[in-house]
Amino acid sequence: MAVVKKNRKAYGYDYADLPSILLYVDETLHLEVRQHVVYDVAPHFPYGCVVTSIRQKDGEWSDWMAPIPVLVGDETEGGNQKRKNTLAQRYGSAETYARRYSLNTALGLSSTDDDAQTSGFQKRSVKFMTDEQKTQIDRILEDCKIPVGQENGFIGNVLQTRVAYGTLTEYQAQRFIDAYRQHNDKVKEAPSEQ
Repeated sequence: MAVVKKNRKAYGYDYADLPSILLYVDETLHLEVRQHVVYDVAPHFPYGCVVTSIRQKDGEWSDWMAPIPVLVGDETEGGNQKRKNTLAQRYGSAETYARRYSLNTALGLSSTDDDAQTSGFQKRSVKFMTDEQKTQIDRILEDCKIPVGQENGFIGNVLQTRVAYGTLTEYQAQRFIDAYRQHNDKVKEAPSEQ
């Protein structure tokens, strides 16, 4: 899991703010991000949700993922009984919170303190699929006659999770390649009907 350093403190806890996370995503992961608030996530769900889409620079955008509801608190949220926040202020805070968590969820990011980093936890960087893996996956998609634009769904079905082909990690790419090989091996071993 990639780690973003916490840089803010509020209500007695530390956190990494949205601009810091976006900067990390841009400068370290070299990804672009789009986020929107949508209101049709599920039937009978009365809240808007922030969803995130990502892509490598000049790549294809992923499907929308990681819906986080925008839940607006009451006027005195955070224990501040003296100062009441307006609805617009509360909505802005709730939306920013949802954007942070949607982005963290979509990319598998975490935030940490410096002392936690030095107490046995090691920072891991996200490694995207290698050129060789991309070539193998392109060949698999071609062999399976997957139309352009349908790659995410096909790979996601195999991996049993939502993915974006352009931002597959090395691990996800290898899982997909291995699953395809295992499927082909089973097909070859199956007795032919004559």
